[in-house]
Amino acid sequence: MQCPRCQHQNPPDHKFCSQCGTALQRASRKVQPTPSYTDLQHSLTEALEQQSAMAEILRIISTSPTNLQPVLDEVVKSAARFCAAPDASIFRLDGENLRAEAHHGAVSQPAGFLIPLVRGTVAGRSVLERQTIAVTDLQVET
Repeated sequence: MQCPRCQHQNPPDHKFCSQCGTALQRASRKVQPTPSYTDLQHSLTEALEQQSAMAEILRIISTSPTNLQPVLDEVVKSAARFCAAPDASIFRLDGENLRAEAHHGAVSQPAGFLIPLVRGTVAGRSVLERQTIAVTDLQVET
């Protein structure tokens, strides 16, 4: 192993250079590739968008702390934007049903719209399985 300071060639089992005493660093087996400028720019842009959305949600909370609806409306709008989804909804568990509390997108959905809590619906399956479900085409999924 070559010393980074004096360039002396040392046996592979040495931890320090036998010539100058400098610590020898072993090559890491898990070398991460350096992210490209485009990847870094994308990550920074995404982080800025998330921070901006959170700032807007907090602003709405501070202006109307007792009114939940504007907060839910902003959350669902931000969720749709982050997921590049044309449509997003927030549901609340109401007995054996899911009640639509907020919606964003072209598909019209009246406030209070009820969906049965069953695995046959995407929203029902998401609640019952306790996980987020992303759907590319809802018409194919249902």
